[in-house]
Amino acid sequence: MLDWPEWVNRLSVFHAFGNPYIEWPTFAESTVIVALAGPGLLLAFILTARSRKVP
Repeated sequence: MLDWPEWVNRLSVFHAFGNPYIEWPTFAESTVIVALAGPGLLLAFILTARSRKVP
């Protein structure tokens, strides 16, 4: 649709695990997604807490 190169599509979670609107991911795939999202969320919270706050 956007005519992006194929390597951009390979970075997508949908390319790795399939489209959740078509079929639900398996338990193993869901576990991998949560295992990847958890540390990323924690890192985002840490970086946000350490960033300068400007009023």
